[in-house]
Parts: sequence; C-alpha cells; structure tokens
Amino acid sequence: MLLEGLDEIIKKLRRSPIYKNSGDAKTHHMGRDVIHTLLPHRDPFLLIDAIDALDREKKIIRGVKHIQKTDPVFVGHFPDKPVYPGVLQVEAMGQLALCLVRLLNTEDMDDSSLNIRAIKIHHAVYMAPVYPEYDLAIHACVIEDNGITAICAGQIYNGSTLCSCCVQEVYFVE
Repeated sequence: MLLEGLDEIIKKLRRSPIYKNSGDAKTHHMGRDVIHTLLPHRDPFLLIDAIDALDREKKIIRGVKHIQKTDPVFVGHFPDKPVYPGVLQVEAMGQLALCLVRLLNTEDMDDSSLNIRAIKIHHAVYMAPVYPEYDLAIHACVIEDNGITAICAGQIYNGSTLCSCCVQEVYFVE
C-alpha cells in the first residue's frame, strides 16, 4: 500500500491525540480475556492490559498498559536506568491497532484472522522516555484497510505527555 500524505499524518500525530474525550467514543472495558480473542499474542509478549474506549465510526480505540518495574526487559534495558524499549512501544501500538481492526470487522472474526504479519513501519518517533510504573494510554486508529493489509497509526501517552507515535502496516495472512 502506498501511503499518501504520510508527512501530514505524522504532524497530526505529534500535535494532537488520536483519542479525545469528546463523548463520541463509547467507554468500554475489555480485559485480557477479550483481547485474547482478538490477538494471537500471549504473555510475556501481550503488551496491552485492557481496552477502555472505542469509536467504531471514527475508527479509533484507546487501551491501557501499566509498565511493571519487574518486567524482565529492564534487566538489560538498562540495568542502572531502566527505560521501556521503543520497539515494544511500537509493538503495543500495533497490537492495539490490530484489536481495532478485528473489532471493526466482527462479522469476519474467526481463528484464521489471527494469522497476521507486521510488514512495514512507515514512521516511528520516541518523544519522551517510558519508565517503570508508568500508566500508559495507548491510542490507535485505522488509516486504510482493504481487507488484505491495513495501515494504522498509534500514540502512547503518559498523562498528557506524548511518549511515542508510529504509523505501521500489517498483512492478514490467509
């Protein structure tokens, strides 16, 4: 998929939250039991704790992740000053975006749709470090979805601080 307007999308991601408390999105609480039906990922690589908002019309979703100080990644990243890796932030945004794609296409949900592959990171930027004990809000939206591939954008916030954002593409394997 050729992504036109990528520069404009990136500017918007850096300036404004994808999910805004506008009242349009419906509050939800979907825990890991529901997320397990949406994603093939499992611990320790399931990087979303819950989904708490969804707007099907605008194709946006918000999830949460608590960064545990006991996460094994901190043993090596970095022992004296633990920082949650940017690649895991991108993965968390991607996982939430996949949940959104699945929820938007509920009539097509079956076990075969769990067979997915990340194929391209169009853009990723890390604006602020993520430390242990942070409670993160993860935002995601669908930019394009043709049923074979999807391009999604994501953001991670700690409070009102934008920590990272990305635009990525996935392929739905048949």
